[in-house]
Amino acid sequence: MSARSRYQRFLSGVPEALPESMLGHLVDDVDGVRHIALVMFVGEAPIGVGRLVRLAGQSDTADIAITVHDAWQQRGAGTMLAEELLARAVDVRRLETVVSADNTASIRLLSRVGTAQVHPSGGTCDVTVDITGRTE
Repeated sequence: MSARSRYQRFLSGVPEALPESMLGHLVDDVDGVRHIALVMFVGEAPIGVGRLVRLAGQSDTADIAITVHDAWQQRGAGTMLAEELLARAVDVRRLETVVSADNTASIRLLSRVGTAQVHPSGGTCDVTVDITGRTE
């Protein structure tokens, strides 16, 4: 991933090779219910990863995060990951996440999966997505 893509995803400068502690943070506690994670492959090459984590005390609300390799951005991979995560997230009705203000692709993706409200806050946006009207 380019430095720009890493910044937009993690909202800070992250080295090209993710530290092992960061990888653990992304995949620890995956249980398929409260914390869902998916990796997308083309052949044997991973091109994207998505995760959805229910917020503490709010079983119907979750944070969602999607990362797609630069060469596969703007080709539907992120949308596919989001749709697959949401298909597995029984009873989740709302997404809450923070997105880099210049990450218009992520904001468009979130707007496609439900009714998004975007609230700019400095260099980031707080995004809430109502997904109750989704047809599956």
